[in-house]
Amino acid sequence: MWLNARWFFWVLLVLCILLLVTPLVIRDKFTNSLFIDGESYKSLRLAEEFRENGLLFEDELSYGGRVYLGEQAWYSLLSLNPLFLVKYLSVIFGILSFIIFYLILSKIKPSIKGLASLFLIVSPPFLYLFSTATKYVAAIFFILLGFYFLLSKKEWFAYVSFFVSGFFSVFSLLLVVILFLFKGIRKKEYKDFFILLSGFVVLLFVYFYKVFILGLPEVFFRISNFSFVKFLSYLLFEFGSNFGFGFFFLVIAFIGIYVYYKNKYKFLLVYFFYFLLFFFSFYAKFLLLYLIFVLTFFAAIGFITLLNHEWRSNVFRFFTILVVCCGLLFTFVVFLDRAGEFYPNVNYDKAINFLKSQQSDNVVFSDYRNGD
Repeated sequence: MWLNARWFFWVLLVLCILLLVTPLVIRDKFTNSLFIDGESYKSLRLAEEFRENGLLFEDELSYGGRVYLGEQAWYSLLSLNPLFLVKYLSVIFGILSFIIFYLILSKIKPSIKGLASLFLIVSPPFLYLFSTATKYVAAIFFILLGFYFLLSKKEWFAYVSFFVSGFFSVFSLLLVVILFLFKGIRKKEYKDFFILLSGFVVLLFVYFYKVFILGLPEVFFRISNFSFVKFLSYLLFEFGSNFGFGFFFLVIAFIGIYVYYKNKYKFLLVYFFYFLLFFFSFYAKFLLLYLIFVLTFFAAIGFITLLNHEWRSNVFRFFTILVVCCGLLFTFVVFLDRAGEFYPNVNYDKAINFLKSQQSDNVVFSDYRNGD
């Protein structure tokens, strides 16, 4: 299949670079060079503070000021050149993550590596994630690198890579630990699980030991009330989410999951794990950013299944595949169209600049989320 030819990888790589740069160009042109998402401004603020004062102990702008709790590797990396790296480092990690993802597919299922990689780079979660300066871009890269080393039979390099991902996001490392727990249960071999669990416990204590002294911040318990409508509007890009999955993408991904796990009852634990990730992603949005790599794999399998299935009507087959392709393309085009309106947008920028220009001593009350 020409999608898996060596030359097509280079086409995909160029396309990946162009698509990751496109949101930056759109923001530069239509929003006065605003970054995407408040997380980018948090990264910029803390990176500049790290550059000036070294390790972060206090955070004056979070919830009115409090002790800083969290990983610091991302901000220390950005502190080398905060303004430049906040804008471009995520793009670099996106390109590297795409390459590693392609290499992983080449080892586990070469027949879908081209199609799956194409689905990945046009998906809103991938483009949104690697257009935003967030610690998860580095964590995801090192997790992917860890799996590549594992498939290459370089176990200790894999452990180191997984462990490094924890310096950027401890709870991302926890996902890997849970994944290896399921693998251990299935294969009755727990060595990988205990090694990674040990690293997780060490990093958890290093970064969050103050929790045992001070207790959990009250904001940890401000959880949105779950409703099916809210969940759909968050999960599906077409229903208003900035980085949700496309409807047609999810459909073919579920087809791929159904086809891949042929012995359904044998993999009930895997189904349950996927369900938990979808459910908890409503409260921990970063989980969607990890799911995109898994679902892209299954979406490619699902799409190939549709192509190879024996249809009773070739006309119906043609129009079904055409609708799916148009749906995937529509989601991608809408994402680029919305990029100029992502938070913070032009109106937000104008409001902040208006307040900045005021010479009076008036006070403006604001939401704590505007601290960054």
